[in-house]
Amino acid sequence: MKVLTFNIGTEAFALDITKIQKVVESPKLNPIPLAPSFFRGAINFHNRIIPVLDMAAYLRMSSQVQDARVIVLDPGQANLGLSVSSIGSFSDLEEAQTLQAMSNSAVATVSRLVNSKNERLVHILDPAHLKKSLGSDMASKCETVGAFSEPIHFEASHENRQDPSDEVAMPLASPVFSLSSKPKTSSR
Repeated sequence: MKVLTFNIGTEAFALDITKIQKVVESPKLNPIPLAPSFFRGAINFHNRIIPVLDMAAYLRMSSQVQDARVIVLDPGQANLGLSVSSIGSFSDLEEAQTLQAMSNSAVATVSRLVNSKNERLVHILDPAHLKKSLGSDMASKCETVGAFSEPIHFEASHENRQDPSDEVAMPLASPVFSLSSKPKTSSR
């Protein structure tokens, strides 16, 4: 399988290249109002607003370093960019065996651990599992806080765009998550 290798903290990861749209060099990150701290911001990528997930923060892994580049997932996988500790290279990965996850950690919910042919342990990131896990985490945070009344969607919306041809324009209120600041009303 052809993969892009990268590290999150000290752990080795890989992502199937068919699930990647592009690796963007040093994009301008714009803040996302009301977003959880594990989002670094959002980028404007070909007139699509892409939230950028800080993988180390999301997976609760220690990392002092962040690569300036962002991995933009294929839109068929998720409308999401990934910020990781360091991006390696495109290479072939031959799996020797799939290993049992050591724990029920966040890493185990978004990837599978394999022993590669060159005896290296690698987590193969699954964007579908990441999207599902992230959606569940966001929904539970919204329920806990009670501040949002609409579900979270990882779909880009261009309704609030002032000029779709402007690569830098960002809306005042982010359409990325379809969040509402209206409090939930309780029915008594």
